[in-house]
Amino acid sequence: MVNYYYYEPSLPVAAIFAVVFILSFAFHLFQTIRTRIWFFVPFLVGSLFEAIAFVSRAVSARESPNYTFGPCVLQNLLLLLGPTCYAASIYMGLGRYIRKLEGEQFSLLKPKWLTKVFLVGDIVSIALQAVDGGKFVKVDTADNETTVESIVIAGLMVQLVFFTLFIALASSFHFRFLNNSTVQPYGWQKFMVVISVASALILVRSLFRMIEYVEGRDGELQSKEVYIYVLDAIPMAIVSIGFHVFHPSNIHHLNLSNGRQSFNNAGAAPGILGRYYAARHTLGHYRSVCVTASYNIDSLNEPTLNSYHERLDRALEDALQSTIRQNSALLLGISDEKKDGIPLYKQVQTIDKKDILKIVDFNDPLTKRGIGGIFDKHLAQVLGQQHAEFFSPDKPAWKVIIIKHMSNSDSPNFPKVSLLRLDIAFFAHHAVADGLSGVAFHASLLDNLKPIPEGGQLPHWPMQFQSIQDLPVGIEDCIDCLSCSCDLCDGPSSVEEPVWAGAPISTTPIANFESRIRIVTVPAKDLSVVLQQCRQAKATLTGLLHSLICTALIRGIDDNESGFRSVTPFSVRKHTGASEKDIVNHVCFLTSYVSHEQLNRITSCDSHSTAEQQHIMDLARSFSDEIWSKVKQYPHDNMVKRVSRIKDTMSHCQNQEGTKRLYTYELSNMGSIAYVSPPDNNALDLERLAFTQCGLVTGPAMAFNCVSVAGGCLTINITWERGIVEDSLIEFVAEELEKRLVKRL
Repeated sequence: MVNYYYYEPSLPVAAIFAVVFILSFAFHLFQTIRTRIWFFVPFLVGSLFEAIAFVSRAVSARESPNYTFGPCVLQNLLLLLGPTCYAASIYMGLGRYIRKLEGEQFSLLKPKWLTKVFLVGDIVSIALQAVDGGKFVKVDTADNETTVESIVIAGLMVQLVFFTLFIALASSFHFRFLNNSTVQPYGWQKFMVVISVASALILVRSLFRMIEYVEGRDGELQSKEVYIYVLDAIPMAIVSIGFHVFHPSNIHHLNLSNGRQSFNNAGAAPGILGRYYAARHTLGHYRSVCVTASYNIDSLNEPTLNSYHERLDRALEDALQSTIRQNSALLLGISDEKKDGIPLYKQVQTIDKKDILKIVDFNDPLTKRGIGGIFDKHLAQVLGQQHAEFFSPDKPAWKVIIIKHMSNSDSPNFPKVSLLRLDIAFFAHHAVADGLSGVAFHASLLDNLKPIPEGGQLPHWPMQFQSIQDLPVGIEDCIDCLSCSCDLCDGPSSVEEPVWAGAPISTTPIANFESRIRIVTVPAKDLSVVLQQCRQAKATLTGLLHSLICTALIRGIDDNESGFRSVTPFSVRKHTGASEKDIVNHVCFLTSYVSHEQLNRITSCDSHSTAEQQHIMDLARSFSDEIWSKVKQYPHDNMVKRVSRIKDTMSHCQNQEGTKRLYTYELSNMGSIAYVSPPDNNALDLERLAFTQCGLVTGPAMAFNCVSVAGGCLTINITWERGIVEDSLIEFVAEELEKRLVKRL
């Protein structure tokens, strides 16, 4: 009986890794066939080798103590060869990636030579390890054992040398391309990071195996099984699984048409949607998007309000300046120059406080702290006024308005005016930001907010920016959303059914425009009940809101023939790689149609009856399923592709004026936000977030903009252009939502 091990192999552990690598191989096989990325076949073979190796090891463990030669030689040989096959695909992957990035000039070795040189090293390493790796488990003399060890060590040393050189070359390219290339696709660094991490793990594993063979059978590394799992099996499992998540097929989704561009690149704009919203802004069709954070203020222990005001202003201005420095999108401004009638964008060199910050004071009657009432009335008034404004050329395409709610206090202990509440509203051009970007702004502002200082000077204005920054990137620069020619992407839009959509689009959107806002708040305790109802009905909150809006509208209008067509925007950041901290416009939208026959099922029942509630939940499930299905189809049938087909954007937008609207309403739900939180050592207590848009001149007749704070209330802001729908209808719909979501009548 030959003892092939200096320990007793563990069957459970070997079985676990056998399953891991079998599943990984199966998924790599599926990905390779589906994507046809044939240079990744060696990696696929490496996964197969690892799977067979651990199956063989499990078989050996079951044979203990009567081990047989076959399983032992297989597990030993294939554990040596698997990572070498991984390396071959990684070498080829980097060469292709450099060519895709058009970054040959930044590589110390041209891609064609890079692949050839390192593949030669890999083949030599494979040959040396394959010839003698299997013999190592069965040698009959000390001299033969030494010879076999030496050859395997030589193979591992070749692998170590070439991998060290490869990591150095890859790191050099990464650094040089990052710092010198003027066009960089959004998210291009992800694959480089994966290559670097995978290479480092294979390097560590190769170093371990070389030391293992240098020590020989009497060494520490071959005497305990734990080393082979910690320093070989686990690192290789991470490499194999890592390339499932960051598969090389993503290389082909990079779009270099714009990529990361600098502000000094003439004519550059933040993507196709950036140009589209530049045209809409110029014509007065869409002016701004806004996210407002509302805070309760603890200033009761302040000796004088003026002192507190000054210190609070100083802290907020300092945080604002830090936020500007951290986000190059906040340097985006509208240029006087135009292309095809559409304004271009530029980096503003100077930011003055008066251009981006406005403070509004309200003296409110002393009431208990909390949302609603006079606070919401004043907030809606300020938001509506600012949503009617345009962003000026050569100024930042965003603005912050701080609303201070103060009240007289009759307390004998503190006979003074108290600052009860603070609303901070971030308005932005839609080319700069989407709704989640507004949340990102507030998160950054709070991260930079220091404890309210006791003294010191106000920050210096204006801010100067001489170095050229990068433009925000468009969706098409991050993913391939333009090349598909399937029926979904190239087919006509299905907007033929007759719908109720308020009054026609205005012919004078600049001269006669007023943006209106009605705020609906669902307290946290009521929201919790509503969410529980959604779970029981197997519907989403967005689906339920759609259903409730349709119910309120059909009961509030006089139309016995038309259905409703809704718009539901959704974020595509998980596709583009943009994080929750990025200020970009990465959204798409889908549409849904509800026929009058479907709506009649609701109106045929008594209002707020059990039968009506059942129909509402049925419609909520229908909306939920449809939205889930259409979101899953992305990037097929995407907004960027449809906008890109417009030949003359300005004429297209102008031709909509005076025509009938195609959409009844928009429902935009940003979800529950958990990453906006004031510092613990500050006097601010975040009460809610509010999401608003300007009245949609050429879009739906009204918009329902929703957002909630984790553990807090849900805010629904209804926005519309005055005159398109009656104010009384909006009030009726708002009251219906309050009854059903808050009072639950």
